[in-house]
Amino acid sequence: MEPRRPFQDARQTERSSFTRGRADVSTHEAKCATTAPERLARRWYRSPRFYVAALTCCLLLGGGLCLGFPRRGPEPPEVDMSGIDPAIVAAVEEARSRVRESPRSAEAWGKLGMVLVVHDFRAQANFCLAQAEQLDPNDLRWPYYQALGALIVADAEGGLPKLERAVALCGDDFDAPRVRLAELLLSQNQLDEAEKHFRRLLEHNAHHPRAQLGLARIFAQRGEPGASLVPLSFAQKDSRTRKTACQLLAQIHQQLGNPAAAEEARQQAASLLDDPSWPDPLNDQATDLCTGKKVWIKRARRFADLGRDADALALLQRTVNEYPEADDAWLQLGKLLLRQKKPAAAEQALLRATELAPGSHESVFYLGAALVVQGNLPAATTCFRRATELKSDFAPAYYNLGNALADVGNSAGAIGAYRMAVRYEPQMVDAHLSLATLLAGSGQLPEAIVHAHHAQKLRPADPRAAKLMERVLVKLFFGFRFR
Repeated sequence: MEPRRPFQDARQTERSSFTRGRADVSTHEAKCATTAPERLARRWYRSPRFYVAALTCCLLLGGGLCLGFPRRGPEPPEVDMSGIDPAIVAAVEEARSRVRESPRSAEAWGKLGMVLVVHDFRAQANFCLAQAEQLDPNDLRWPYYQALGALIVADAEGGLPKLERAVALCGDDFDAPRVRLAELLLSQNQLDEAEKHFRRLLEHNAHHPRAQLGLARIFAQRGEPGASLVPLSFAQKDSRTRKTACQLLAQIHQQLGNPAAAEEARQQAASLLDDPSWPDPLNDQATDLCTGKKVWIKRARRFADLGRDADALALLQRTVNEYPEADDAWLQLGKLLLRQKKPAAAEQALLRATELAPGSHESVFYLGAALVVQGNLPAATTCFRRATELKSDFAPAYYNLGNALADVGNSAGAIGAYRMAVRYEPQMVDAHLSLATLLAGSGQLPEAIVHAHHAQKLRPADPRAAKLMERVLVKLFFGFRFR
């Protein structure tokens, strides 16, 4: 019996067949045939084509890294949002997400910095604005907003170099950066440097009111008060600098030994509203990013001051919708509706304000005003009394209480209310006139003359004061019945 052959699979069978078919191949050739692939594997890297291919791969990989995979910038800074208005949180998070999406974008970093700086996150804002400035060093906004952030907290040392950089980039395209720089230098007593910038402004606008006011201050600080008079004459003519110019003029006349002129300038300054902020389009771009309840209320008030009542109303309605528990928003809405002669709607808004803040004298006062317009004098009188209880020196409440009492024939009560009004606000002309009228009608002529004289002095151009004084004097000397 033949011994059993060991098991072979198909590959072993094929190899055996191939060997039998090549029996005539020499041992040397068979050896070469089996080792040639091994020799090729050991020698392929010595080919010049290998080096060319390797170099090409390196170049392509390096180019891909430079073009397709840009170096990622730093992460946006963390901001503690605990207790912050939700609208502000949403604005910050949106700006942060844009930076993460475009970490090499100066605009994205700058926008985040602007959002942070207007919401008082100065350290984080400076980091973002510095990144934006590094990515785009020719954009004046980034150093300018860093400077504004420093000026808000009176950091002149940190703001000055950034402000100088912004002015260098800005040139004469906008005057606000140079105005801020000149006034900052003036505040640091760098008079010569400040004067250079003020005169640069005057080269482009010979009547530039802030530059003229700045020169007047420089002359005053140098001990040349007489030289301040000419530039102050220009500053007095512009509504944006009139009050400050009158205040400085009073000081100048006092130094020059002109007390009468100084007093006249002081009285004129007292009768004027505060000077508005100097127009600054770049600053407006940043402040427009402010959001949240307080900002919306302030913005609505500004819209109303500008006569944009529709915009103010829309913004306040949005505010009370998103912040239904905000008594200050309901108060502003009521005041606006009252000014728009919508007393019923104003009453509802003001009732809501008083429900949310029962201790707010202002809300109670304006509720009384809305009731007066609708003819509900008893309820209005109650509101005005309550306002005086909540704030004992609140002159407008006493004045309106006097009006309400006078309308129902309570002269004695009205006189007492008017007396309290002028006690706490001596400049209230209408209260002096109303009090003088009631005093004269009740025969208290000497006191009536005093208040009529006050009204005439406070408002010389008001014909009511002069006419009232004439009537009181006629009654005093001739005994005619006062009407």
